[in-house]
Amino acid sequence: MIREFAAFVASRAGLTVGTNLFVGWHPQSAPVAFDVIQEYGGAPSFDLPEHWEAAIQITSRASSYQAARARAYTIYEAIARKTIWTLPATVSGGRAYLAVIEANAIPQYLGQDGDAPNAPFLFVVNYTVRVERTA
Repeated sequence: MIREFAAFVASRAGLTVGTNLFVGWHPQSAPVAFDVIQEYGGAPSFDLPEHWEAAIQITSRASSYQAARARAYTIYEAIARKTIWTLPATVSGGRAYLAVIEANAIPQYLGQDGDAPNAPFLFVVNYTVRVERTA
């Protein structure tokens, strides 16, 4: 489901998965400015197996505070407080997913990514994604 969510975020925020939006990690060769989507938990509904809740974190990184903040807010405005989206079926064997996306807070500043004076700046947003798989 994380790849479907990444494709959805990319389409809504004008990003490209594998170029400036990465799933789970980023390569050493990544540009200074990029975003990473990570799944850090979630729970299936045991009495409703088609329902699932995921905790997703999106980290935005850029060479300046303003650019990192702008990246985080671009994604936030594109996907937060949205309901009943159909996520693209990229790796799910053709299954569709309907989702409700809730940001747990507005983008939060984490600081710089390292001790160097020119280290990139980081912003993060945690989202709760409620999913229902459809046929």
